[in-house]
Amino acid sequence: MTITLVGDHYPRRLVRHLKRRYGVRIRNVTKGIYYIEDFIFPVQLLVTEHLSKEEYAWLGRLRKGLDLKLDIEPLTREYKGKKNDPLYQAVMDVIVRANQKQYEEGRRMCEALKELFADELAEREEKGIEKGIEKGLEKGVQKGIQALVETCRELHLSRGQCLEKLVEKFQLTEDSAGIYLNTYWK
Repeated sequence: MTITLVGDHYPRRLVRHLKRRYGVRIRNVTKGIYYIEDFIFPVQLLVTEHLSKEEYAWLGRLRKGLDLKLDIEPLTREYKGKKNDPLYQAVMDVIVRANQKQYEEGRRMCEALKELFADELAEREEKGIEKGIEKGLEKGVQKGIQALVETCRELHLSRGQCLEKLVEKFQLTEDSAGIYLNTYWK
């Protein structure tokens, strides 16, 4: 078991006391991470201000006063892929509790944006559905035209007879029907 002390600045007074009283040594493992050696149990110090946000995304945010855009949003995106991991759940719980106000602000902002753009989102959704239906119908018509051309060939109808059927059944111009005929007559 290792005791981890997390703070936003280097604890100079604590380190000085431990060195005098217990004769410990402090080893800087990497920027923001220190090991207290020769103590009665293993201890590490994490100085969150000094940790790289990219390399130590989670450790560097174990503090209060997170920024909504710089800290909370990237962390939330990264957490989505790890939310079933109990270790990440525990860390995220600590971070959210320490930054409750910022998380509530972010949640309110998301709700306000949803309300603000609700009409626009609904309109876009409707247009998307319409486009999907339109494309589906186009594909269906093309499949039908292809099937008709293939059937004409199987029944040994002439190209001219097939062209007439395409114009009649799909209300195409002769030019459009001719393009389809050239595409599917194999």
